[in-house]
Amino acid sequence: MSRVSWLFFRFFVFTVFMPCIMISACSHAPKKQLTFYASPETEVTLLRAEESRDFRAIELLFQHENYETALGKIYSYEKKYEPIKNKIIEKFAQIYNLKGLIFFIFKKHLLAIEAFKKSLNSEVHINFQTYVLFNLASAELEARLIEDAKKTFSQIRPEILDANTRIKYLQLKAKLEKPPEKSPDKPDDLQKQVTTTKAIPIPFEPAPVNPKAVGVLLPLRSKFSKFAEQSLLGIELAFHIFDPKPMDNPITLIIENSGETIDDAVIALDKLYFQHNVIAVIGPLLSKGIEKITQRAEELALPLFSLSQQHGIEGGFIFYFALSPNTQAQAIAEYAIQKKELKKFAILFPKDKFGEQYSEAFWDSVERLGGEITGIEAYPPQETDFRQYIDKLSGLYYQEARTKELEELAHTREELQIKKKTRKTEKYYQLKPLIDYDAVFIPDEPKNIGQILPTFAYRDVEGVKFLGISTWNSRDLVTRAMPYAEGASFVDLFYPQNQNFTFQSFIETFKGTYSAEPSSLEAIAYDTASLLEKFINKYNITTRIGIAEKTKNISNYQGATGLLTFQDAQIKRKPMILTIQKGQIIEVQAEN
Repeated sequence: MSRVSWLFFRFFVFTVFMPCIMISACSHAPKKQLTFYASPETEVTLLRAEESRDFRAIELLFQHENYETALGKIYSYEKKYEPIKNKIIEKFAQIYNLKGLIFFIFKKHLLAIEAFKKSLNSEVHINFQTYVLFNLASAELEARLIEDAKKTFSQIRPEILDANTRIKYLQLKAKLEKPPEKSPDKPDDLQKQVTTTKAIPIPFEPAPVNPKAVGVLLPLRSKFSKFAEQSLLGIELAFHIFDPKPMDNPITLIIENSGETIDDAVIALDKLYFQHNVIAVIGPLLSKGIEKITQRAEELALPLFSLSQQHGIEGGFIFYFALSPNTQAQAIAEYAIQKKELKKFAILFPKDKFGEQYSEAFWDSVERLGGEITGIEAYPPQETDFRQYIDKLSGLYYQEARTKELEELAHTREELQIKKKTRKTEKYYQLKPLIDYDAVFIPDEPKNIGQILPTFAYRDVEGVKFLGISTWNSRDLVTRAMPYAEGASFVDLFYPQNQNFTFQSFIETFKGTYSAEPSSLEAIAYDTASLLEKFINKYNITTRIGIAEKTKNISNYQGATGLLTFQDAQIKRKPMILTIQKGQIIEVQAEN
């Protein structure tokens, strides 16, 4: 089979089969990366390395059936590369086709039809066009648009298709020629109305808006309820819930529990929209189900002010307020390489979505800044003994690779007549660690960090720096890990001794209201809610689209967590670099 024939066959496998068959095919896809379509004359030209990487990422997500994430990446791709669309029109055609296939898999056939039509409107090769026509006809058939499906089907040139595709072509032809089934109880026009209505996957009639109602979506009845309650304190403070003097025409907070499952969270979001008619929603807090929740909010055109560090889709109504893994990883990498002049790094991370995202972001940032990753190890999230993982990073685990050194130790013991391993003679039995890194990045919680850092010392790994994330900003870490945490560096948006006026005002108000010390959770939630409160009360915005547009125009807004600016679908601000000095967490700029 020629390369072009193989490419067409592979394109068909991933795009033409019905959803159940398509999923099966994706799970057995070869790992070698190929584009979905290659012109018989030339391969698709990759105009820019960045664009090529983004395209391949979408392709890979689709192949591995991660359709929700792929859809979010597609939205980002369309927005990002719209200015050069004419130069990469074939790529956009493929993107639209993938978008249609994802909608087809989700049984959103009308949206799939729209996407396939966009693909066909691009000037692409007739061979690729033929396969998209097949996809379009299939979607129209599923949407019960029989006449449209027949018209589209008539444009397909079957001589272009390979043998396997022609079988599917004939199956589709048979379905289109089959007389439509009629309900014995309903006339034809009513039957058509019912089936067409079923094909519409989302409500197109927007719910009315109560401009003084704001939704809050938090996991208030779960193992994460402590963090939800902390965030709620910041939100309520911003909306003056506990002010002694009640406000005129106050805003009502409608609080919904996001539940234990993804479906629970989506149902709660729907309730806020359809039943309470909220103008916007603050939440969710957790990363679980973030893709589906953000997708649903975007479908409803409901402004969603997310507090989750993980991102779902990008859209016109989705705004991320938390400090993202990418931002944190980039900030700590810049500090280590540009300020501390470190060059080589190891990564030790929990093998879960949380750890993987942080480690990948740090790795990318280090390489972009000219540094080098010399070792990486992952451990189970529930691990309590970290010796073997640290040994693997430090050349102590695979001792068979250091036979000569072991022989030298044995020879030394023989010369010194050492017969027994004791505390004093241990050094004559144990290899010294091979440390080819200047610092170790560990994206984990204080509980595990409190065990990991002492283990490095126990395995004689000395002279390396430890780098972390916002979870390290805790007295709990200092208590658990001292003195081994001395000099460790990490990032966050919250530092109680920050002398910024807005920050200190927030601290004083929070203490006066709750008689407690706030953390970064309360501060981030406060900034998020205070922006929304100003939009509604100060600027008198009464529509959901008005809230969304105002949020997109945020620039250098002074919040408790710094200067806030909307950029790339998220609220960005410069994180602080913090360190532990003499058992105290301090800001790096305040170091002596």
